[in-house]
Amino acid sequence: MRSRMMRSRLDPMKALARQPRRHWDDVLAYFGHRCANVILEGLNSIIQNVKIHARGFRNMNCFKIGRASCRERV
Repeated sequence: MRSRMMRSRLDPMKALARQPRRHWDDVLAYFGHRCANVILEGLNSIIQNVKIHARGFRNMNCFKIGRASCRERV
């Protein structure tokens, strides 16, 4: 099937056919070490969430005051 995709005139199909070969070392590394970047993705999600909530504050002190006032209202 890969050879049929490579003969296609559509560039996205050719890119899809090349993708497993480009990532083959990463796939083998996962089975060798049994770890993935799930922890890093979760940490990145937390950081992005903090950045979203921090928009509009002038500095960290204002951010801390704003977060404290939110907790008091709950």
